[in-house]
Amino acid sequence: MSEFVGPLVGVVEHSTNYVRFSVFVSQSGQMITYYQLEVNKILPREGWIEQDPVQIYETVLQCIEVVTYKLSQLDIGLEQIKCVGITNERESTVVWDKVTGQPFYNCIVWLDNRTNDLVEKIIDDLPGRDINWLKNKTGLPISTYFSAPKLRWLIDNKPTIAQAIKEERLLFGTIDTWLLWKLTGQHMTDVTNASRTLLMDIETCEWDPYLLDFFQIPASILPHIKSSSDFFGTLNVTDLKGLPVTGVISDQSAALVGQKCFGVGETKVTCGTGCHIIQNIECQKQGQAKGGD
Repeated sequence: MSEFVGPLVGVVEHSTNYVRFSVFVSQSGQMITYYQLEVNKILPREGWIEQDPVQIYETVLQCIEVVTYKLSQLDIGLEQIKCVGITNERESTVVWDKVTGQPFYNCIVWLDNRTNDLVEKIIDDLPGRDINWLKNKTGLPISTYFSAPKLRWLIDNKPTIAQAIKEERLLFGTIDTWLLWKLTGQHMTDVTNASRTLLMDIETCEWDPYLLDFFQIPASILPHIKSSSDFFGTLNVTDLKGLPVTGVISDQSAALVGQKCFGVGETKVTCGTGCHIIQNIECQKQGQAKGGD
């Protein structure tokens, strides 16, 4: 008989540099075990940073496989894992074929700056070159950092992607959405990831028609937006097949929760690949003071 330590929660984590799968005790937050693997960066040109979406997914599967083995070595049964969550780097952009499940292009990573010229042209066409033109709706400046310019660049520069939209075969998502699609078959995202695309109205938490028209992005390719704590589908692969995915949240928002910043004004600072400062402002609508984060 296996040792009872649960109920347990599994977490898929994708960062700029690695993929990790961890298992925690749900009530205490104690980590039982984890496994992580590096994810390669592809640098086709100066300032361009890509990752292979297939490698990201396959690395997730490898991490889950190793962790399930480690649990068996600890005499902990998989039936003690009750649900799975996903957390991920934000803004990174993936487009794929909903018929074949294969990506049309590498994931364009959040750090990538290939959209500099596109963003400058957009800003040039705005009154007073106002980079905050969309901030009232999005809380964000117009920047290469976010997903919408990356998606627009793909449509403008890759004919196969534009054609796939015409044929109603293309789907878009940030990394959470890509992994959800591969793991569950669902095309969804959460509000924390959607809020970093420049396409979501932060008041309604829905894709905004004005923003979609501004970037000329068809609504049909976008995932359904849900709360971070919700039902996102059921795993249909690995030894964890049948488990519900009950949480999706971007990495920086997850860190805010992980540091227990539950009170208004409580703030966390993360210094990693980037430097990110996030504060709990409860329901107050405020824009960013400067920059992308």
